[in-house]
Amino acid sequence: MSSFNCLPTKKKGSALMTRNKVADYPQASTIFRKRYTTGETTSDTNAIILRNTFSVGLKNLLNTGLGLESGYFNGNGLSQVQLMSINHYPPSSDPSLTLGLPKHSDVNLFTILLQAGEVPRLQVLEDRKWLAVDPLPTAFVITIGYVFQVISNRKLKSVDHMVVRNSKVAQTTVGNCIFPSSDSRIEPAKALVDKCHPPLYKSFIFKDFSDTYISEIINGITTERYKIHLSE
Repeated sequence: MSSFNCLPTKKKGSALMTRNKVADYPQASTIFRKRYTTGETTSDTNAIILRNTFSVGLKNLLNTGLGLESGYFNGNGLSQVQLMSINHYPPSSDPSLTLGLPKHSDVNLFTILLQAGEVPRLQVLEDRKWLAVDPLPTAFVITIGYVFQVISNRKLKSVDHMVVRNSKVAQTTVGNCIFPSSDSRIEPAKALVDKCHPPLYKSFIFKDFSDTYISEIINGITTERYKIHLSE
């Protein structure tokens, strides 16, 4: 058992996942989608689903996926603040000279994003290449924030992303952004840390971190000061 605990996360998953469990996954995913979406809803109802029911369900799934105790993200103010963000991007005569939102990674726990329209605007950075995220009318995009990356001890990573503009079509996005309270202490979850998996980040207060995060990202400064190097 001790050797299993020291395996990388991906190899653990391969060792534990049976063929039956793999086959069950799409069915479980469909059940989850049916539970949190309906065929006939108004925009107000969709906003309520996005802000409340879906975000609660997602936190529960993240708890389970990481093997944390039930309600972990509801405690210690880790998901106390919810902000609804609505962005409208009008057409641009020269999209190559404009950005809807510049390259950044999110400071929060996670964001639930609803993209309207058919033209892909959201792009994520993967292996130094920008990949377009096609908008799907029946799906949300979930982006992991830096706070979640720290709590998961980098099992889930925040991704750099941006929004580009189009020369002909406007687009509107709606995001439900989940934040810790300003006085929350952010650190790797103790259940995810042991001698085989030491903490990769220092403990910090969210307000101290968020006050400088945006300016550091804009100025090209990384979050290196929060990381713990194995030699320390």
